Amino acid sequence: MGRRRGALAVWVDAERGPDDGMRVLLAHEALHEVFGGALRVDAGGRDAAWFSEGFAVHYARRMLFEEGMISAESFLADVGRARGREGGATDGGALPELPDDAFGPCFRRKAEMRVTASLGFDPASLSGVPQIIRGTVAGSNAEKAGVRDGALVLKSNVRAGQALDPEATVELVLAGRGGKHVARFKPATKERVVGFVAQACKRAER
Repeated sequence: MGRRRGALAVWVDAERGPDDGMRVLLAHEALHEVFGGALRVDAGGRDAAWFSEGFAVHYARRMLFEEGMISAESFLADVGRARGREGGATDGGALPELPDDAFGPCFRRKAEMRVTASLGFDPASLSGVPQIIRGTVAGSNAEKAGVRDGALVLKSNVRAGQALDPEATVELVLAGRGGKHVARFKPATKERVVGFVAQACKRAER
């Protein structure tokens, strides 16, 4: 796909054809072309791209869904991708919870408890030289296994940034005020996850 002011060119695999993801992308870029610089927010003399991009992202999927051009599953998949990008843009900070009607009457918010993996202390502790434990979470499996802030990591079977299996045992050889200590624990933890699911609704008639 190529784009310049006033023009949009798209190359499509003739055998594959456009899927829902491509339709959302095309609608997104088309909205930028239609509105151009008309939708901008001045942020201290700089363009606040979060607004123009957010507008295009949201209304591209919304228009396509309301016209029956993408499925509810594709709509929610695109929401998930966008929320994932937002999480990265905030350095992994918590995203704000959206209201129940954030995406209209065809979707509802659903909260559930999921098992995820967490070391129970700041993972960056394993990237320093020397490796010093910090940010221990009170009540975590790591704390229960004897992990404490200030302990020196002599040996570890996990690395900083490594994807963790909630049921795989983490083993740390630590040195602290009480001498050498081996901490073994599973990084499984439960957290409340809020998402959206499709529900029966009547789309607006055209």
